[in-house]
Amino acid sequence: MEIITDGGVISLYPNPVYNNSSITVVYDGTEDEFITIQVYDLLYKIIQWKTFETKSGTNTLIIQPGFDTSGYYIIRVQGKKKIQSFKVLIE
Repeated sequence: MEIITDGGVISLYPNPVYNNSSITVVYDGTEDEFITIQVYDLLYKIIQWKTFETKSGTNTLIIQPGFDTSGYYIIRVQGKKKIQSFKVLIE
């Protein structure tokens, strides 16, 4: 499993997120696979967990996390061979 820590094949925007809007995750896969997107608060309490079916190539996924309070959250994207975590500011 390749752990991506900066840049790479996964991107997320916007950051910061305003007015509890949706978050876009762009995932470049090398094969068809299922990926999970997990949203945690800074105490690692899970806020949301979603699974998406992706195809080989660029995939654009939209999540609507429904944050209760503003602050920082961790969004973790995990595929079969890739993992990346993002620190996101919700305002």
